[in-house]
Amino acid sequence: DLVLLCPTKEELQQHLDHLHRFFQTWALMIFQKRSRNLDDKYTFYLDTVLLEHAKNYTYLGLNMSETGSFHMAVNELRDKSKKSILCH
Repeated sequence: DLVLLCPTKEELQQHLDHLHRFFQTWALMIFQKRSRNLDDKYTFYLDTVLLEHAKNYTYLGLNMSETGSFHMAVNELRDKSKKSILCH
């Protein structure tokens, strides 16, 4: 998995273009899960492949939003710790 965060959609597309060139240089392959819900609000490509836009994503067990905010992750961890304390 890879998460790219950029302040603008243009910068994100530039980073994806650089990433594509890196993969070509080192003969690396990209495997993508089949897209489920494509959002027309944003379109990003890795070469000619349309990438899926996710509003939320769980990465290494932490839930983050499309803005890069970890508020959801903090709330989830707080709720889990409360449950753990109440169970003991």
